[in-house]
Amino acid sequence: MRRQTILLKPGSGSQQWKIVDATDVPLGRLAVEIATVLMGKHRPDFTPHVDCGDWVIVTNAGKVALTGRKAEQKLKLRYTGYPAGSRPRPTATCGSTGRSGWSRTP
Repeated sequence: MRRQTILLKPGSGSQQWKIVDATDVPLGRLAVEIATVLMGKHRPDFTPHVDCGDWVIVTNAGKVALTGRKAEQKLKLRYTGYPAGSRPRPTATCGSTGRSGWSRTP
């Protein structure tokens, strides 16, 4: 008996809903799981050129576990305009807008 590779045709795959609970799951592992389901790589009939992925609902996204100290250890480089003028600054002191030293009084 010959084994044949199953290739889906566009529109022939059935998509289902998958509910993922994000409580105390590390952010990177959760992202990998969601991306795998969205692409459809968890299915035995995965076909790269066909949208065969499932839909995903994430519950308790605010309770996701953030591990590590990347925000404290990562450095942003600032270039002064002179040769060899790149100066590292910690990301935690830069803030999201780069103006963390300014006060926000109305």
